[in-house]
Amino acid sequence: MPQTIHPEALFALVNGNHGAPFDILGPHSDGAGTTTVRAFRPDAAAIMLVANADNSQHAMKRVRDEGLFEIELKGEWPGSAYHYRVTTQNGHTFTYADPYAFPSQLTDYDIYLLREGRHLYSYEKMGAHLMEIDGVKGVQFAVWAPNAFRMSVVGTFNNWDARVHPMRQIGDSGIWDLFV
Repeated sequence: MPQTIHPEALFALVNGNHGAPFDILGPHSDGAGTTTVRAFRPDAAAIMLVANADNSQHAMKRVRDEGLFEIELKGEWPGSAYHYRVTTQNGHTFTYADPYAFPSQLTDYDIYLLREGRHLYSYEKMGAHLMEIDGVKGVQFAVWAPNAFRMSVVGTFNNWDARVHPMRQIGDSGIWDLFV
């Protein structure tokens, strides 16, 4: 049985007001051998979770009309061991890695130094940087917005929809990040 999400949290997520998207999206293990994976794509008609190891495809179930999909998988799924194949409402198909399957690329020491204003290479950590994580090429985004309630990465890749790629806030540091 998938982990239950509080209705207010779901409402906040689908309306673009949830400040902690990693609490809902991506892989979540129940600790007893089952992993629930959730994705939010309002433009999707269908989403297939594709295992990177054997290319097996698993249909995700739409659990909210607004575009929230989920699937329950047996076993522990490591973070980036899968990607999505999305078919949009207008019939286009594309694939992408789940941004909510990747840990923050900022270390505790980076965060400490950034908070202190003493990180000598902050330009290497903040902003947008091309990188490869676990064989997945993408862009690591990190911004400092201490008074923000939520932050998102937007662009043509998500139809400029700020609900699709909300960022994670790292503790109370005021730093937000996401690998897309």
